[in-house]
Amino acid sequence: MKALLVVTLCVGEAIAGAARAPTVPTPKTIEQREQNIARHICKALPVYGDAIVSDARLKINRSIVHGRGGSKTAKPDYDYVFSQEANTRAQDFFERYDSFFLLEKERYGVPKELIGGILNIETQWGKGFGKYPVIISLYTIAVLRPNFQKPAWAENELIAFLKICKRNRWDPFSIRGSPTGAFGFAQFEPTSYLQFARRCESDGRAPDLFNAPDAICSIGYYVKSAGWSTSEASHRGALYAYNHDPVYANAVLDYADLAAHRNLTHPRYQFTNPHRNIVVRAALK
Repeated sequence: MKALLVVTLCVGEAIAGAARAPTVPTPKTIEQREQNIARHICKALPVYGDAIVSDARLKINRSIVHGRGGSKTAKPDYDYVFSQEANTRAQDFFERYDSFFLLEKERYGVPKELIGGILNIETQWGKGFGKYPVIISLYTIAVLRPNFQKPAWAENELIAFLKICKRNRWDPFSIRGSPTGAFGFAQFEPTSYLQFARRCESDGRAPDLFNAPDAICSIGYYVKSAGWSTSEASHRGALYAYNHDPVYANAVLDYADLAAHRNLTHPRYQFTNPHRNIVVRAALK
């Protein structure tokens, strides 16, 4: 995927845990990369790509990567998922979209509490989708950090995003998301959208991940496709596929466990992360 955790760019660039900054490209290198990316876009998307690369709005935004070069930033612990504010949002969300959660349970055997945990972590039930234009985030990384995650990752995601926008007749400059190009309730990367996004209604329209029902259905399909079944191992494996972070998986499973018992403030629940036993209870008092 995305799928879906917004990680700092330095983590993807770090080599064997070394805290060193990526090489800052020279103006000439930047120009060459921009030319190469433009050529690849035009080849992948004739005519449409020409309009995109000639659009004055297509330019790098250094703030997306500035200051992230070599500093090591601790991964989030996701304690906010268990806050009272999140609990209030969850109750409203579960009630409003209950029929769609039930549909995914029937289709794929994925419980609503699990999907809810992902929605909670990714965007806090839609509280924040991200502020960066997806096209600018991916273009910036492709130019300034071409080896982020893996070589050509950002460029491939950028082209995938433009294909989505062309097919769905979206303005590519109007879709906002994370600094790494994930968007919508589910925070899918573009290639994940192409593979896993699903439309809940049978109306022939394209999946819209800013639409809660489509996001619910898409997450259910993604998790099931990643191997979700009845075993604990399959649960963790599916969540790790969604986000390559065991702490993320622990937080989602903890949340799902508590939500299934309708008691996010359970005073004796032993969290997978022992630290959370103290932090969460303090926040919920």
